[in-house]
Amino acid sequence: MKSILSLEQPILVMIVLYLTLLLLILIRIKIHINRKVKEKYEVGASMTIGDREIQEDNYNFIESDNGFLAVLADGMGKKFGGKISSQIAVNTFIELFEQFNAFDNPNYFFQKAFNLANKEI
Repeated sequence: MKSILSLEQPILVMIVLYLTLLLLILIRIKIHINRKVKEKYEVGASMTIGDREIQEDNYNFIESDNGFLAVLADGMGKKFGGKISSQIAVNTFIELFEQFNAFDNPNYFFQKAFNLANKEI
């Protein structure tokens, strides 16, 4: 009787370990599936002119299958085209985000977007 129990014990341990492994794999799959479900959110914006004559700041946001990007550019320069330059910067980021998957390599995306916006301005 003792020899039968000693043989069954390792088998039971192996069965428990396999079931635990299966459970962990199922949990991982469930988490992965839930990450793909997009969260719903609201986006809002507000601008205040303050004591300035012209609001030179610009913003925009875009959502794609790859994610969400919000861009804010502070226009500076009054007579030197701050409003135009901030609009060019925002448009450059948005257009580049539409063309590339920024989340594959975010450092490259932002470096390219900053350089391209600077060149356009």
